[in-house]
Amino acid sequence: MSEFAPHNTLSRLIHRLSPLPEPLQRRAVGLLFGQYSRYFRSNRLKIARLEPLVVTLSLANHRRVRNHIGGIHAVAITLACEYASGLLVGQHVPDRATVVVKSMHVDLHKAYQGSILATATLTEEEALAIREQPKGELKVPVSVTDATGGHPITGYMQMAWFPRKKR
Repeated sequence: MSEFAPHNTLSRLIHRLSPLPEPLQRRAVGLLFGQYSRYFRSNRLKIARLEPLVVTLSLANHRRVRNHIGGIHAVAITLACEYASGLLVGQHVPDRATVVVKSMHVDLHKAYQGSILATATLTEEEALAIREQPKGELKVPVSVTDATGGHPITGYMQMAWFPRKKR
């Protein structure tokens, strides 16, 4: 599952879970991440694909995330993009680093229908740069696929990481 050697806590965890069947592995990482970030759990995001260069999260159209017209609220979709980017960058940052979203940009190209898949991607060069820099920022491209297979939303998350302050 990984062409990169595990080097931080998240990537080591994913590597340790690699003997499990992929669906169980994704579920285990999702449960553990949900303990770390309760908002991930409360919106019922699920990990659909977890690789070193691509992370996809799924969000079902359930009551909790619907807007006034019955579709998934745009903010919930943006949240899925943010978490996909965070999980992706989190696999590469040094241990003891904090990952934050510095800014977001999403473009709505057309109306979306049903459940969605939010995908964040990196190139190998970007992943290696994240690993080598203790502090930095990067635009992570995101794309949303809806139930019809269309790509109604694209954009990027400006992710930043920096060393945690010692207490």
